Amino acid sequence: MKVALYKVHKWVGLGLGVLLLLQATTGLMMAHKEALAAWFGSEGLVDVSAEHQPLDQIIAAVHDAKPGYRFDRIIYRDNPALPLVARINPPDGGKFHVALIDPVKAQVLSSGPMWQYPLQLAERVHVALLSGTIGHYILLIEAIGLMFMGISGLIVWWPRKNRFRKALVIHWKSSPLRVIRDIHVVPGALTAVLMLFAGLTGAMLIADDALKAAVSTVAPLKAPIKLDFPVVDQPDEMISWQQAKDRLFEQFPDGHLRQLRFWGRDGRILATVMVAQNALNPRAHHIAAVDRWLDETTIYADGNQLPSGSAFIEWVLPLHTGEAWGGLRPVMMSILGLSLAGMCITGFWMWLKKRRPKRRQSAVTNRPVPDSGPG
Repeated sequence: MKVALYKVHKWVGLGLGVLLLLQATTGLMMAHKEALAAWFGSEGLVDVSAEHQPLDQIIAAVHDAKPGYRFDRIIYRDNPALPLVARINPPDGGKFHVALIDPVKAQVLSSGPMWQYPLQLAERVHVALLSGTIGHYILLIEAIGLMFMGISGLIVWWPRKNRFRKALVIHWKSSPLRVIRDIHVVPGALTAVLMLFAGLTGAMLIADDALKAAVSTVAPLKAPIKLDFPVVDQPDEMISWQQAKDRLFEQFPDGHLRQLRFWGRDGRILATVMVAQNALNPRAHHIAAVDRWLDETTIYADGNQLPSGSAFIEWVLPLHTGEAWGGLRPVMMSILGLSLAGMCITGFWMWLKKRRPKRRQSAVTNRPVPDSGPG
């Protein structure tokens, strides 16, 4: 059975190797995005001792720098010294652009297509391969494949009784192929459970609708977000962006702002995504929106009072991103990402090494016999 399972393990790994390497690399970047943001960015840091300018001035600064562009969202970093990240949609459609903003000066530090911002690009590659629905299907196959690789690799590696210690040794003085094999197998055995867990939670995030349907049969869920605001004419006066933001903070004074989202094409709706500071789940979110035309607030989710089914589902994301590990997140995600990337490289390397002798043997076997001439 192990021989057959090994062959399937090998070909699944070869088929998904490039994709798994890409996911490992982008996942590492996302796990260390706060540190990488300061390294990638040449725009400088924000003065954390000064207050932010009103939201209206920040929005006006972006519109002045990028006329005709529509706001999608503003992302607030965990590190307040880093600039805000705005995703803005070009007037002619296409992929969103990025603008880095100093909120103290209400100044656009840089802007351009997503390709110019490695961290934003890495995130979109990791969650959808820049391909929308098709990318989600591909990633679902990849997540299932990663689960299979973790289980099958552990079964193939599993040693006989009392030989576990020897099976976890890298024989540095052996042949190069043996060393590569050990570097592939030993970290894989040690991190197989983590990879299985990453594949499982990744599949659950991608198949979100199926997960909600399954959970709803045994536990209640929060109502889905429906943007069914009443149809009214735009008033001559409306509350400002800053006033709308203040309304949202009044609803959730314990919230830590993560994103501001701009719904609709007319600048009518401002929504906020906040992390609930009093919840056990590090990604339990408050979600609410303000209708600037009617000065009405709608609450979609209270992170401190989620129904049991939604509370369960909310744990999938922090378990996948490693935020559930708390301060150990950088270490655990580095171990997982580097191990997965290393196994992709060493697995392909072993395959190439083993193919070369077969090619030489085939060439010798098929070489024509030289004509010895008459006699």
